[in-house]
Amino acid sequence: MLFRSSPSAIFANPKGNIKFAMSAGIDRKVKISVLRADSSLVSTATSNLLGAADRISVDGKSYYGAELQLPAPAEGEFLLKAELLTSQGGSVQADTFRFVVDVTPPTVGSYSWGMDYGGGKAPDGKPIFATVQARHITLDGVDDTLSGVGDVTFETYWIGGTQNGQLYRSGSVPYFKSGLKAMLGSGTVGSGANVAYPDGVQSQHRLVFNVKDFAGNKATKEVEFYNNSACGSEEPTLVAIEDPSF
Repeated sequence: MLFRSSPSAIFANPKGNIKFAMSAGIDRKVKISVLRADSSLVSTATSNLLGAADRISVDGKSYYGAELQLPAPAEGEFLLKAELLTSQGGSVQADTFRFVVDVTPPTVGSYSWGMDYGGGKAPDGKPIFATVQARHITLDGVDDTLSGVGDVTFETYWIGGTQNGQLYRSGSVPYFKSGLKAMLGSGTVGSGANVAYPDGVQSQHRLVFNVKDFAGNKATKEVEFYNNSACGSEEPTLVAIEDPSF
């Protein structure tokens, strides 16, 4: 699959051959080439002379053109050159794009968090979060050296009870390239960390950060936690009276 993140760059995580759909008029040929940075040829393919029966379909629309296939190159940066040729093979138009082949998922590190209320760990080692005065939930070490980090999202699931395994909420997570981290909340109280889990309850959840690069590769990191966002329901009980006169 190919991903275009800008007009001049194409990212891909191919397995096997790469298929290119190229449009052109009748009595033309189309050509696709993968080149190294020094413009030396890696692979190329050229269509037959296009006629009235040569149609391709892209996003539900039909065009005159041809589909060409090339073997997926090794991981790295290349140039992709798309050409329109005359019936004799002369180049009429050529467009060149930066072409990045990336089949490696992003790297992810460990979680950290800031909770003024809660923030410690339960006896089983799982962290305790709360919606009250939550500052941030951060995944550190988020990076992708070849195509770059494109998108980070979160998913929160219930653990236990009648909703066990069900999705509670999902959404986007801001990514900070300079710090190589994805953060829910900026570090100040009420800045967004508590959107990932419910208020007013005591519950248990699994939080998953999904990190995708521009080529479509995906890495995930999860943490299970206790949500201590409700006080206990027990009424206070009188246990003793101190008389200061004795």
